[in-house]
Amino acid sequence: MNKLIFIFPLTLIVITINVSFPIGFRIYDLHRVVQLLCVVFILVSCSFSTRIIHALSIVWTQQFAVVKVFFIVGLLFIIYSVASASYPLVAAKGAVNDLLLVISAVILSLYASSNLRFVNVAIAYAGLIGLGLYYFQFFVGFFAGVFSGTSIEREVLVHHFSNIRFLNHLQVLFFPFIFALSIQSDKHSIRNAATIVSVLTISILLFLSARAGLGSLCIAALIVFVVSKNYRIYVKRFFWVVFVGFTFYLICLKGFPIWWGGAEVAPVRINLNSSGRWDLWMESFELLKNNWLFGVGTLHYSFVSIYGFAHPHNLIIQIGLEYGVVVLGVFVLLATKLCFTLYKKLSITDSNTIISCFPFIWSLITIAGVSMFSGVWVAPLTQLLMVICLSPLISILMRGRFELVAESKQNKFKFEVLGVRALLLISAFFLIVLVYPDFELRYKGNGSFMQAKGVQVFAPRFWQEDIWPDN
Repeated sequence: MNKLIFIFPLTLIVITINVSFPIGFRIYDLHRVVQLLCVVFILVSCSFSTRIIHALSIVWTQQFAVVKVFFIVGLLFIIYSVASASYPLVAAKGAVNDLLLVISAVILSLYASSNLRFVNVAIAYAGLIGLGLYYFQFFVGFFAGVFSGTSIEREVLVHHFSNIRFLNHLQVLFFPFIFALSIQSDKHSIRNAATIVSVLTISILLFLSARAGLGSLCIAALIVFVVSKNYRIYVKRFFWVVFVGFTFYLICLKGFPIWWGGAEVAPVRINLNSSGRWDLWMESFELLKNNWLFGVGTLHYSFVSIYGFAHPHNLIIQIGLEYGVVVLGVFVLLATKLCFTLYKKLSITDSNTIISCFPFIWSLITIAGVSMFSGVWVAPLTQLLMVICLSPLISILMRGRFELVAESKQNKFKFEVLGVRALLLISAFFLIVLVYPDFELRYKGNGSFMQAKGVQVFAPRFWQEDIWPDN
């Protein structure tokens, strides 16, 4: 179970991003079902592991007093935010899912504590296989357009191959692991395959105009390489991958279509404008002034926004606007404290562990940068992969802070163990009950939106499309 709890969600991510047709759901809805399934799997699996339950009870009852205070204060404000939202049931759906994703990260950290190297390699191989298969589909579609003499509609490719799946999030999360695999693998064939996928990732990010992804990936690499001397051996290799990826983009994704069919069929040049984000941010600040304490409610951004988007394309603004500035403050303080604590822990950690942590740190710094310009805590598969990538670093934070009590002494914690087990099972059941009506509606509609009272909008983002109930 220690390894299966990582293999199961990673396998589903690989399969899901390569499914190009809806199976009873729209593509985005299928991603949400997979994410919910994995969260329930993690909660239920943990509830049947006495060792992990015992560890959770110790983490909560005996350690991290400051974290506990932050958590309780934030939770109280979240509860009130949900209760005061225009549609509490919609807000509850998003808040419960957010909370259980965070709990899942803590649970996975307990499994990762003794499997750090395995988790690293598992993510790397999942990315190698998943993105490798996906790039094959991408190039089939791309070159089919070139050879058929039709115009290469970049917007269609971007939407179908990237935006609807939030592919650029997964690309930048997987990239550090695949890059590390291209250097560290003992097998020459695996190193070559990982190098090819790393290069293609840079090329396709350029083609998709994933400016936040590319910029964050490079800046995060420089931060990681500069802060730790253990990683500086990778600097030249990284810039070589970026250079080759850029060259491939210019020759194959730009130059070849022009040579074959003329400039009129060439993909649109890289987009350098804000894509409407500035307007979203300015509107969000105005909305925050009137809802600063408790926010507008989870998943309610599209209800109060005039632009029709499901999120403001900025994680900080999203948390503040949906939950209020108190919850935002708790989040920022807690994240800052944990980052400094992690840095101190890593400074006294052996070099082998630091090398194993390298892709996790790079990946999460990158996605933090992307979160300032995109909805990383919106896309279901991004949420799931972030939780998996975060778990080993949480395990390092907890290392040395508690010790599991010997089996013979666990009776002392019998009440706490039973309480945690019941809480996890009830949480999993509550999540299923909360989302099952939506699940049934979409499945019976075979992916089409069924008629109901209300106004159909591109939100509330939990599913691909939803409606706001009619007053």
